Amino acid sequence: MTGRQAIMLWMKTHSTFRTKEVDDAMNVERSIVTSAAQRMTREGETVVVHRKWPDNTYRLTTDEERAKFGPLTGINVICAECRNSPVMKRILTVYGRASA
Repeated sequence: MTGRQAIMLWMKTHSTFRTKEVDDAMNVERSIVTSAAQRMTREGETVVVHRKWPDNTYRLTTDEERAKFGPLTGINVICAECRNSPVMKRILTVYGRASA
């Protein structure tokens, strides 16, 4: 069983999860569950509700949260738009980071 599968099984009956709870209940290594939880958070499937070392508390994202933030592409759109603006291109040209 993968960490993601263990988390999704746990979430069928619970609203939040901690990696220790999933580890104990599903008999999956804690490192695998932690890695899956972190990956799911990066991909926008889960949200960290409470941070406390060594166990964070996670929950699944709601439909409204997914709609608000949209698909997570991993690209910082604001920086890309700024970098491609005419003003920023002139600034980068002055500092030798872009061609004229």
